[in-house]
Amino acid sequence: MIVALDLGGTLIADQFDPRPRPHLFDFLTVLRWRSKRIVIMTTVPEEKFREIAWRLVDQGAAPGWFAQLEYVPWKQPHKDLLQIPGVKDKSEALLIHGHEGYIHPEQHDRCFKIETFFDQDGTDQELARLIALILFGKRNED
Repeated sequence: MIVALDLGGTLIADQFDPRPRPHLFDFLTVLRWRSKRIVIMTTVPEEKFREIAWRLVDQGAAPGWFAQLEYVPWKQPHKDLLQIPGVKDKSEALLIHGHEGYIHPEQHDRCFKIETFFDQDGTDQELARLIALILFGKRNED
């Protein structure tokens, strides 16, 4: 499976506050182990994504390969999984995203929805929840 990841509000607070979400390193490690391919699909420009990604790697919050992930530009208003190079059918990919308004209306069934990251006290467990879902093959509604 190809997995498209959002950045701001999903893996970090946002591009201006690139605080990593709790359990980021473990989440990325499990995702890489269980996915055929991981790409970044974010509103954050690629140059800024790379800067943030290298900072997360330097902090030990993300594995080294994270900063080298394939970046997929997208055309607004929605993130369309069919914009990922090589994806011919939406069933080949999943999107992990926190902002529902960006999800393509015909692809909600291909999205792992995650609560937007605003956590200030370190108690956020959304990535830990997704790790369990990925490891045990469950979807959000299970």
